[in-house]
Amino acid sequence: MHTLNPMALSSLLQQTIEEAVARTRVPGTRIVTAVRELSRLFTKERASIDQRYLDDPEYAAGYLSYFLPVNVAKVQVLLNEMCPPEGDGPISVLDLGSGQ
Repeated sequence: MHTLNPMALSSLLQQTIEEAVARTRVPGTRIVTAVRELSRLFTKERASIDQRYLDDPEYAAGYLSYFLPVNVAKVQVLLNEMCPPEGDGPISVLDLGSGQ
């Protein structure tokens, strides 16, 4: 399995993801296939995605191994660029292009 970039994720998050993937007991070759299939579903066949796709151990392992770390890194970059909120009030974030 590909080692996650420690610069993008905290060591605790990286370890937690790797442990969750290990618990799925999905072999690495099946994880690669699941990532490829999820990528196709996310980009070309969104309408055919079963809302419970993460109930499938192979899809769950693929999502945890690839998409979760990538998405966490993307969100972290954006959060790092945000200006600190003024005062103690709540902040609002508008998420465009987040899917369905």
